Amino acid sequence: MFRLRKKRLNAYPLYSPFSGRVLGLENVSDETFSKKMLGDGFAVEPTSNKILSPVTGIVTAQQNHAIGILADNGLEILIHIGIDTVKLQGQPFTMNIKEGEKIQVGQELGIVDWKQIEQANISKTTMVIITNSNEKLEEIKLKQGQIDAGKEVAQVSLITEETGDKRESKVKGYLQKLGKSLMMPISIIAAAGIFLGLASVLQNPAIVGENFVNLSAVQNSIGFIRTLVGALFGNLPILFAVSVTIGLAKNEKANAAFSAVIGFLLMHVTISYLLNLRDINLTTSSIAALQDAGKSVVEATKQASLYESVLGIFTYRMNVFGGVVSGILTAWVHNRFYKTELPVFISFFGGKRLVPIMTTIFSPILGSTLFFIWPVLGSGIEGIGNIIANAGLFGTFIFGSLERLLVPTGLHHILNQLVRFTPIGGVANLNGEQFVGALNIFNEQLSSVNPDMDIMRNATKFLSQGKIPFMVFGLPSAALAMYRTALPENKVKVKGFLFAATLATFMTGITEPLEFSFIFLSPFLFVFHALMAGLSFMLTNLFGVSIGNVQGGFIDLTVFGALRGLETRWYFEILLGIIYGLAYYFVFKKVILMKNLKTPGREVEQEEVSVDEISVSQSNNVGQAIVSALGGVENIEAVDNCFTRLRMVLNDSDKIDEGALKATGAAGIIKLDRSNVQIVYGPQVEGIALKVKEASGKSE
Repeated sequence: MFRLRKKRLNAYPLYSPFSGRVLGLENVSDETFSKKMLGDGFAVEPTSNKILSPVTGIVTAQQNHAIGILADNGLEILIHIGIDTVKLQGQPFTMNIKEGEKIQVGQELGIVDWKQIEQANISKTTMVIITNSNEKLEEIKLKQGQIDAGKEVAQVSLITEETGDKRESKVKGYLQKLGKSLMMPISIIAAAGIFLGLASVLQNPAIVGENFVNLSAVQNSIGFIRTLVGALFGNLPILFAVSVTIGLAKNEKANAAFSAVIGFLLMHVTISYLLNLRDINLTTSSIAALQDAGKSVVEATKQASLYESVLGIFTYRMNVFGGVVSGILTAWVHNRFYKTELPVFISFFGGKRLVPIMTTIFSPILGSTLFFIWPVLGSGIEGIGNIIANAGLFGTFIFGSLERLLVPTGLHHILNQLVRFTPIGGVANLNGEQFVGALNIFNEQLSSVNPDMDIMRNATKFLSQGKIPFMVFGLPSAALAMYRTALPENKVKVKGFLFAATLATFMTGITEPLEFSFIFLSPFLFVFHALMAGLSFMLTNLFGVSIGNVQGGFIDLTVFGALRGLETRWYFEILLGIIYGLAYYFVFKKVILMKNLKTPGREVEQEEVSVDEISVSQSNNVGQAIVSALGGVENIEAVDNCFTRLRMVLNDSDKIDEGALKATGAAGIIKLDRSNVQIVYGPQVEGIALKVKEASGKSE
């Protein structure tokens, strides 16, 4: 989306921390450094004992044998004094600095007692590593041979890229917020779907027995569950209207939600009125009336399916699309008018009270517009659905791959809603009523005593079944590969992060914490993951698996697969999963080692990632820490979140202190552009977002 405007090369000097002989890293005896697993740089065989800073910057880590520095030019420097000196537990070192301290080039950082190191038979070779070489380093020109401490030892060339077009930035930011706003009703639907799945199990005599199924208490309980869940699914359009409005409204979200209900009702009332002027109403559009008018059964059924009643209002069958469009309009009206001041004599109607008033003006305009364009637009959406349906197995492959490729942008939520609630996901006539979208069809069949498995499988091909092989088996195996390839001294600390991220993926299908630990490091692994996702959707469809819902974790496999019996063919998920687990483990391990990827545990910053830090959301200070790491209150324009990510709008993303953010438990930092930034925290992000809003003053 962004156009590369300029590539600029910058050169900066590095200075030697010791006097001695300068070596290229390839001459160091330890493969961790000689193969540049941590990054590029140089080594010194020291003859002096004072440690001098090679750059000007801020101390990010002080562990005696290892010092981390964030240079002013953005380089992340690691000074590793000696090889395996960590065994000496800091005894040979007397340090003058602490973490967070500002230091100058040539400043004395501490003193080394080389005699202790020599007596322990440990190499004195000192490495200066640029740990973010992949992102920052274009070239390093090294002066080998003898050098004095504090003298220039290398010139490093950096590449910076300037991207622009603020209009594109705003569009991307808007789409991010829209995609996130769609997730609120989905979270309710996912939970409701689990109850519906359990109800389906309780009414299956092959699982619980004929006598149990026939108990009146069981039937009443199942009926009650279906009624509750049916109320949610039957009113999805207005739920989406309110959710989208809340998500897109800048402030006064409660008032915006109130206006959303008004806007949704008036939009449909307008459409209903215009339809009635053409003598199209509930009576004249029924299948029987259309047949009496001379249409065939097929023609009458197709025409009748264009209409429905929403909250008692006869209107076009727009499903959640109508709710989303209405919510977008209401949010625009709200953001445009909620601060408007009116003349004194009518000032009572100004500000937030003006929003519902203006909504009553704009919503009928939207309804009138949709009255004319919906038949064409609806036909277009249905046509896309037919293309995907006619593409067969290849269609599911494209969907699965594209859904994963969109994860970094957050736009995969929009793609998912299209298949779940529009004709793209399928259309089915069940018991004389039309159901649109894969999730709607699945849940209707799930509530049926005798579901049609062919219809069920045609719906679930876009749902959880395609996610299970790579979420329950593949990504956890990738996490194991990351752990096995982590540096030995980091394994204990990184284990907590990987376990927490794996558990979220395995149980509930929340994949972002794991995915963001590799998708920006390796385009190859990202594409491999996306293609494997597409293959997973295609193969589960090919094998006739029938597992629905929206998450894709172990819960879905159990409730919507195994507990519903062998007819779901859930066992194919296990067979595929074993293959996926092996493939992900060996591919990830091979690529991480071959490309020296800095996955968790393979770079010095990852030493900061631990269980204690991941649970930092429990601390009262985490909000202030994140605000400070983002450049302070004055750099923050807006704070929001989705299931796993803190979504920030900043004045300048270059002011972010990534090291400080990682110390708060961030699993990944995504700079979409100069303003829009996403920070991955995982399932605990909701509490973190509240603390950031409070600390930044951006809460309502």
